Amino acid sequence: EYMKTLLYNYGYCNESVTAQIIPLYFLEPNKYILLNNEHYILSQFSIPLNYNGQMSLTLTRDKLARPS
Repeated sequence: EYMKTLLYNYGYCNESVTAQIIPLYFLEPNKYILLNNEHYILSQFSIPLNYNGQMSLTLTRDKLARPS
């Protein structure tokens, strides 16, 4: 039973979220972000070079739920 619980909790496919937002220049990769009471790690982002573009974020869910 313990092994089933471990496999369920930690043997999962990566759950990721992609978001388009206004540019936030202070964000850094590998930082924790709390989104809908779930902990996510900022895995990728892109910042546009033009003045009216949107920033793209890719967040990966962290099942260990470490504090930010």
